[in-house]
Amino acid sequence: MSSTVLDSRIFASMFSTAEMREVFSGRAWAQKWLDTEAALAKAQGELGVIPKEKADIINEWCGCCRNLSQPTPNRPAH
Repeated sequence: MSSTVLDSRIFASMFSTAEMREVFSGRAWAQKWLDTEAALAKAQGELGVIPKEKADIINEWCGCCRNLSQPTPNRPAH
């Protein structure tokens, strides 16, 4: 069920391009939140607020959604 015209398979291309729909997609939105978490963890790791090893793990996991065909950290591909 479409919630906006941009979600419609019929009308979406009349109001936006596929590239712009991807920029504002739920997946892209969630990845930006993960990017923010990764940046925060990196800064905290560098400042000693959290252990650097933990910051590295957080960064690794936050980036795993970029390419869903790759296995997640410490887990094999399905």
